[in-house]
Amino acid sequence: MKMIMIGFFCYLYSYTGSKLTFCDKQSSLNQEVCDKVDSVFDYYFQILDAFAKDRSTDRSLKRVDAIHFMESYTKINTKVSGNYFGKMDFIDSDLELWHKWYLANRKDLYWDEKNRIVRKK
Repeated sequence: MKMIMIGFFCYLYSYTGSKLTFCDKQSSLNQEVCDKVDSVFDYYFQILDAFAKDRSTDRSLKRVDAIHFMESYTKINTKVSGNYFGKMDFIDSDLELWHKWYLANRKDLYWDEKNRIVRKK
């Protein structure tokens, strides 16, 4: 297992033997790739979903990195302005749009082994 850095947070991954593998759960080889893609998005969605339910839950400000991640990948920017540290909040419709984008685009996401990040084809 190797450790990678995405934003401020670490994720574990293992080598799939392919440089670019798309998330297609019909193939058992790609199951690990789907799990990588899902785990990255799930991590950030857990932070954002918890914060949306109770705005006092994120005292460590993990949501700032999560908001940045979602805006970067989805190209859907929150309507809330930010400051020097980043965007500290979002509105519920932003979160709903990010979830919908992920569901609609998941099949086009792949794991870039060389750069160790999720990309969209």
